Amino acid sequence: MITYIDSSLFLKLLFDEQGTSQSQMLWDSDPVLISSRLLRIEARATLARGKLDGRITTQKSKIIVQTFDNLWARLTVVEISEQVAESACEIAESTRLRSLDAIHLASAVAVNAEMFGSSDAKLCRAASELGFAVFNPEAN
Repeated sequence: MITYIDSSLFLKLLFDEQGTSQSQMLWDSDPVLISSRLLRIEARATLARGKLDGRITTQKSKIIVQTFDNLWARLTVVEISEQVAESACEIAESTRLRSLDAIHLASAVAVNAEMFGSSDAKLCRAASELGFAVFNPEAN
């Protein structure tokens, strides 16, 4: 099964929080995992904020970056092409999603994903409306 995952789900693999075990089970079930290059930016920005805010130590940051790199290597990456950008505009206009969420959903559409994984309830609803099976680790 081709499964698209957004940043909110991916971050649960890096930080122990609600939905982490469910996200790990999805990851370990060995689907074809796809995400947008946007995920890399969002995840690294989240890590940087945690470090700058003092919530993540330098040592912990190094471990998280190594884990991130190992996980990232397993993903098939969708580039933010002109087609994805235009699709994201249409999705944003019809669903009221914010821009980055619309890019994630447009990326999933572009690769014909069968399942959409996210812990964002609004994004999951929009994905469901577009015909995706949805995996929300906070609801499953």
